[in-house]
Amino acid sequence: MNHRTGEVLAFFQNRVFDFVSGEEIAKALGFSRTAVWNHIDTLRQLGYEFEALPRLGYRLLSSPDRLFPDEIERSLGTEVIGRKIYYYDRVSSTNDVADRLAEEGACEGTVVVAEYQEKGRGRMGRSWQSPHGKNILFSVVLRPRLDPSFVSLITIMSSVAVTRVLEGFGFNALIKWPNDVYIDGKKIAGILTEMKCEQDQIKHLILGMGLNVNMEESDFSDDLAPIAKSLALVSKIKLDRKDILRKLLCELESTYFLVVKGCYDQVLAEWSRRSFLVGKWVEVIVGDKKEEGVVLGTDSKGALLLRNENGFIASVMSGDVSLRAKS
Repeated sequence: MNHRTGEVLAFFQNRVFDFVSGEEIAKALGFSRTAVWNHIDTLRQLGYEFEALPRLGYRLLSSPDRLFPDEIERSLGTEVIGRKIYYYDRVSSTNDVADRLAEEGACEGTVVVAEYQEKGRGRMGRSWQSPHGKNILFSVVLRPRLDPSFVSLITIMSSVAVTRVLEGFGFNALIKWPNDVYIDGKKIAGILTEMKCEQDQIKHLILGMGLNVNMEESDFSDDLAPIAKSLALVSKIKLDRKDILRKLLCELESTYFLVVKGCYDQVLAEWSRRSFLVGKWVEVIVGDKKEEGVVLGTDSKGALLLRNENGFIASVMSGDVSLRAKS
C-alpha cells in the first residue's frame, strides 16, 4: 500500500471499534472525502474488512493475516533494523532479494519479508519448506564492521534473539548449534547467514530467518513431521505473526548492537544458557570427517568446542550436529 493509504489505515487502527466519518478522516489527514473513500476501497481489496453505516461512517472490523510493512513499522521502535521493509507475496527467496538490494546500495537494516518462497533454502543448500502465509520468512541487510572470521557470531546472536522473543510468548525455546531453534525437541526456526566480502572485509551480510508460526500438522511433509513443529501446534492457538515479527526485529537489533560493540562474551553467555547441546556428547559431521566429544560451548568466534574422550579440545566452525550416546 502507498503512504497515504497507510495513513488512513493508521487512523482507523488508532480508533479501533469506533465509527469514523469520511469527513473526519479527510479533515484530519488533509484528503478529499473522495480520496478517503478510494483509500478505504484499496484497503478492502487488500483484505481489510470495514463496516459502513449511514451518518456514522466507517469502522475497521478486521485486518488480513499479512505482513504488510505499514503494520510492522507501526510502533516498531528500532533505530536501524526494519526502518525500511520490502514486502512480497512470493519470491524465489528473501535472501536473494535482500542480496540484490544490498548490491544496489540498500541501507543497513533493510528487511525483506515474504508470504512464500519458491526456492527457500537453509544451510548447505537444503530446501526450506513453508506454506503460503502461515510462517514468518524474512531477511535483513547488515553491514557490520566485523572481521569475516567472526561472522558466526551473527548467527549465534540471531538464535539468542529468537529464543528471547519466544520466551516472551511463554515458549521454552532452546538453541541447536549452529543455526536452529527447537521447542520440545523439534525444530521451530532456522537461520541462514550469507556474506559477501571485498579485500578481507565484509561488504554486506544477509541474515535470513524462517520461523514456523501457524503451520498445521497437514502442512508438514512426511519427512519433516517427526522433526519439526510450529508455535501454533505447541500452544494450540493461532498466533499474531505481525506482533511476533515486530518483536523479532527489535530483539535482533538489540543483540546485533551487542556484537558490533564487541560485547561477544555477553552474547555467547546467553547462547550457552539457551543451548541444549552444552554438556552433551555429540557427533559433528564436517564433510567426510567426523568429530565426537562433549560440548563445552563456543570460542570467541562462535566455533563449537568439543572435548573428546582423550581430553583433547577441538574447535569446529561448521557441520551437522547429532546427539550420541557415548560408546
